[in-house]
Amino acid sequence: MVHSKCNCGCASVGFLPESEKAPAETTRLADGLGLTANNQVVGALLLGTDQTLVELEVYWHEAEPALLPLAETIVPWEQGAELRELAERVINIDAQR
Repeated sequence: MVHSKCNCGCASVGFLPESEKAPAETTRLADGLGLTANNQVVGALLLGTDQTLVELEVYWHEAEPALLPLAETIVPWEQGAELRELAERVINIDAQR
C-alpha cells in the first residue's frame, strides 16, 4: 500500500507509514530504466528487504518531476543504452511527422 508520495511531484512513492523507519537492512531490490508515455527515459529503483517493500524511486535528470515508466518498457539498467536508442528513434520519427 502506498503511504507517501514525493514532495517534488515525481512518481516516487513510499510503502511504509510515515511513523515507521526503513529497516536497517534496506537495500536495492531491483533497478532499471523505462520510457514514459512521452518517450522520456527514466530510472526506477525498488528499495526494501526480503520481507518489506520500502520505496519505489523514479528519477531522471531534468527539471520537471519524473513520471512513471510504462511497465512494458522497463529493462534492466545494463540494457539502458538500447532503451535510449529506441527513445531517440521514436522522438525522431515523431519530429518528422
